[in-house]
Amino acid sequence: LTRPWYELLSKKGTFSNMSLSVPPISFLVDDAWVNIITRSMAKNGETWLHYVHLGIAAHHRSNFDSAERFYENAIRLNPKTIHGFRGMALLHTPKDPKKAWIYYVKAFGSIHHYDNSRVAERFEVSLARELLAFGISQPRDIVSVRQLKNFIDKNVVSSTALKNDSQIEIAVAYVNLYVHNDFDGVLDYLEQSNVASTSTLTPIMLDLWQEAQWRRRSSSEGGKVLTLLEKVDVLRKFPPPPNIDFRGAT
Repeated sequence: LTRPWYELLSKKGTFSNMSLSVPPISFLVDDAWVNIITRSMAKNGETWLHYVHLGIAAHHRSNFDSAERFYENAIRLNPKTIHGFRGMALLHTPKDPKKAWIYYVKAFGSIHHYDNSRVAERFEVSLARELLAFGISQPRDIVSVRQLKNFIDKNVVSSTALKNDSQIEIAVAYVNLYVHNDFDGVLDYLEQSNVASTSTLTPIMLDLWQEAQWRRRSSSEGGKVLTLLEKVDVLRKFPPPPNIDFRGAT
């Protein structure tokens, strides 16, 4: 956690091969540390880790142009830079969300390029949650349900940590409804769900309940398109169960 920072203050004055072999998990963004990182790079040469820390510090200050240049340099020196790709995803979210999705997928893919198993333990679940929440929040012409399905099929199904995560299960249910039209399965999942805390994914559960109930009603009537009044009637008869109604939760 603190070893890279001690290394910058040591006689060597730069990051060791050990620190360069894994993604960082601590960040210092105040001016004093930015100056130390900058001096280290000027004296001892650039590394991808110098650029990651400078990128995050610039990002923290809303200096987005500089942050992007730093992230790009980190990726140039280390094409498996998780924080570089994630930083680029965050920068592109408001201006080019299609590109942001690509960067998120690259960030997640970079996790598995490290031999150290602790890298996956630290980053896999949190980054998958963030990526899926971002993808689902976008219009479907930005991130399609097919892209979401492809990510889940490739990464979630084969990972015990991911497929058993209560937040990621919400994204799986989303794909099951909108790709496979499994409204009965999604309703069963929602009725039995026991999500302990709210996140950016939990509000989707109410939307899934609503859409699944409408699809069940439509299917029972030969696939007819429901009118607005019929949709309202369905929701009155089948309100969401308390276990998924997070409205008002903090």
